[in-house]
Amino acid sequence: MPANKTAVALTASDFDLPLPLPVGLDVPEAAKIARIGVTTMWLAVNSGEVESVKLRGRVLIPTIPFLRKFGIEPAPVVVEPAND
Repeated sequence: MPANKTAVALTASDFDLPLPLPVGLDVPEAAKIARIGVTTMWLAVNSGEVESVKLRGRVLIPTIPFLRKFGIEPAPVVVEPAND
């Protein structure tokens, strides 16, 4: 990175992602986030470049490891206790 440029920290909120973040993304969702084609994402999944989990025929890409692959750090979620 050139000396006169500053790094920008990206978070999940910088992208059009559902909140709270899902545990896994399907291949088309992950392709959209990465701004690549669905076929290219399938090639990355099948080659092992992108981590995936198969559940009864459905392929899901774990969200947090996928985002971190691109240097995107998900913001922590604060859960307030219920008032009974």
